[in-house]
Amino acid sequence: MKRLRRLLKGLGAALLLLLVVLLGRTLGSGSRQVTVTATASGPALQVDAKAAAERLGQAIRFPTVSSRDAALFDRAPFVALLDWFEAEYPAVYSELRAERRADHSLLLHWPGRDASLPVGLFLAHLDVVPVEPGTEGDWSYPPFGGAVAEGHIWGRGALDVKSGAVALHEAITLLLAADFQPERGLWFVFGHDEEIGGAEGALPIARWMEERGQQVGFVIDEGGFVLDGVFPELGGRPLAMVDIAEKGYATVHLRARGSGGHSSVPPPSTSVGRLAAALARLEAEPFPLQFSGPVEQQFAYLAPEMPFLKRLVLRNLWLFGGLVKAQLAADPKTNAMVRTTTAVTVMNGGVQENVVPQQAQASVNFRMLPGTSEEDVLAHVRRVIDDPEIELELGTVTHPPAPAEVEGPVFAGIARAIRTVYPDAVVVPGLLYGATDSRHYGGLTQDIYRFHGIRLPVEDVSGFHGTNERVQVQSYAKAIELLARMMTELAGPARPDAAE
Repeated sequence: MKRLRRLLKGLGAALLLLLVVLLGRTLGSGSRQVTVTATASGPALQVDAKAAAERLGQAIRFPTVSSRDAALFDRAPFVALLDWFEAEYPAVYSELRAERRADHSLLLHWPGRDASLPVGLFLAHLDVVPVEPGTEGDWSYPPFGGAVAEGHIWGRGALDVKSGAVALHEAITLLLAADFQPERGLWFVFGHDEEIGGAEGALPIARWMEERGQQVGFVIDEGGFVLDGVFPELGGRPLAMVDIAEKGYATVHLRARGSGGHSSVPPPSTSVGRLAAALARLEAEPFPLQFSGPVEQQFAYLAPEMPFLKRLVLRNLWLFGGLVKAQLAADPKTNAMVRTTTAVTVMNGGVQENVVPQQAQASVNFRMLPGTSEEDVLAHVRRVIDDPEIELELGTVTHPPAPAEVEGPVFAGIARAIRTVYPDAVVVPGLLYGATDSRHYGGLTQDIYRFHGIRLPVEDVSGFHGTNERVQVQSYAKAIELLARMMTELAGPARPDAAE
């Protein structure tokens, strides 16, 4: 009996200690949102939303589609778009230094007052993905019509990311009109082939900057958004996702060989069947769930803004992490936050329906969490398919830079700009699932952030590379102002609240 009492007493003490730890971690961390004072919000900026929307619509009408097949690449729309920029934004091209690279990419240089300061880079790309043939009729408005209707600008590039390229021109024009002069120099880089890897646009520009010894303080590229409807617990406050990292990219090609011949006398397993079985195993056993650093930092910023029970969970992932991972993994939109994803993207084999193929091939694309290598991917594939007769070949691999600093002045400056435009926004760091041109600039700086400031309902994210890509007119106007605010925060004179 005494032993039982001692056991119960010890259990009670352990539970009490657990409760103290949980409550201490939950209540001991205040909000990480910056405070912006009215006197430190920068110059007055007024965006003509209607006129800006019409100009973006005009830019969308240039079908600047990139293609991996050089024979299909049409250079004319790119040249025409660059000519249009010069005609439409005369102040930009008279005050800044402009230079075209590889005929289709563009550099703009805005010299700063203090040439000793590392420059800042703002990136966007001019190319867009094609519209899948046969789906044009599914669009509410023509994909390259640039219609301004129903409170939106419609068309390919409205989100990804011609809106960013045009908005940067708009923001520079606003600041020039306000007589703003940056302390540090600013470069604006517009690549023409981001959608196919940036090998002729961003990559050689980044290498050129490295070769000339250019000192770079930060990079701002496309990525996160100001999202509505992500967390009802925020009480209607928008969530501003500033992506501090992006996932790596690796493709593995699989090849199965077998006996060919007439389909009337097939072998027990054909090359296509063996390969299909291997792919089915890969889909059935994905990479394990894990929290990466950027996601853990996102929860640290988000937790103080949540109701008590959600805050309790997010502040104590050491105890509730398994539950959180399982919930995120249950939704394809959030599964990519906690897993190196597996996507079978290409499969082919055979030439005729009555001939057993001698070989079959497939390509599987993996988007790697920070800290995952291509060696990890190959080891995972070998273990899961468990078939030594299937040949593996590593295809394209890209590794993004290490995650950017969250506690430093650049992230704080971006946060101040966001909360100047959207005072009730909850600003959090994030992880971008895809790839951007910014990955080519890792040799110049680690402070790479992916955020252009478009605000949209979470359901509109499906417009990326999809049908009915669109952006709200008022959201686009706010994004222009936000980009201008980021420039004043990150390149202008120091603000009184800059240390927050």
